Amino acid sequence: MGIEYLQGAANDLGNIGRIYILKGDYDQALSYIQESLQMYRQIGDLQGVANSLNNIGTIYSHRGDYERSLKYHQEALHIHREIAYLPGISVDLSNIAAVYISKGDNDQALKYLGAALQIDREAGHPQGLALALGNIGLIYGNKGDVDQALRHLQEALTIDKEIGNLQGTASDLGNIGLIYSYKGNFDQALKYHQEALQIQREIGNLQGVANSLSNIGLIYKAKGDSIGTTKYFGEAEKIFEALGFPKEAKKTRKLGETAEEP
Repeated sequence: MGIEYLQGAANDLGNIGRIYILKGDYDQALSYIQESLQMYRQIGDLQGVANSLNNIGTIYSHRGDYERSLKYHQEALHIHREIAYLPGISVDLSNIAAVYISKGDNDQALKYLGAALQIDREAGHPQGLALALGNIGLIYGNKGDVDQALRHLQEALTIDKEIGNLQGTASDLGNIGLIYSYKGNFDQALKYHQEALQIQREIGNLQGVANSLSNIGLIYKAKGDSIGTTKYFGEAEKIFEALGFPKEAKKTRKLGETAEEP
């Protein structure tokens, strides 16, 4: 097979794998992306190798296997540093930071995000800049500094909308909705979560749809609306079950049942 054929096949496999990530089918996603990784290595496409490693890291992060996720993201970072590809380095740093956020290590996350932010501003890399700003906003939210969280998330949202990054836009909207929930401003929170839900449906991100439905259910629960709570938690539970996420489905079901209690 010629290099051009393998390059095209590797790209196609990677794209299919990313679709399965959005659908929440991580076994299928891993299969396609590992095959694309093998092809990229065969033809010596280091950029393709690094992208595949990042996608695999994302899969393991979704599965909660943070140590394995870090391993793949760190390997991608090593390659991007070798080829001096600044946008890639920035994305790797933000991906590593996101794993540390999931692990609850905000200090380590901020360290990586600070480095990513500096690269993005110097290199004029808007997508990476939005990713770093959004993750910094999440950390401030975790720390209870809602004003700083909103400032960073709104800046990320503005950038993602400008460049047409729908997945980033949906994530920003959902995170802003969470911050407004923390502030007790449920009407604003609902507005952002519903907008996020619409985009997640448009791009076919089923896990994102379920998360948005669950967040909306939490708002109705806080407002004492048992009908709305049951409706949105019920929809979220069905999707989580279909995706093979029994823990999330069980958690959502319990929240919905609690809402119906007198």
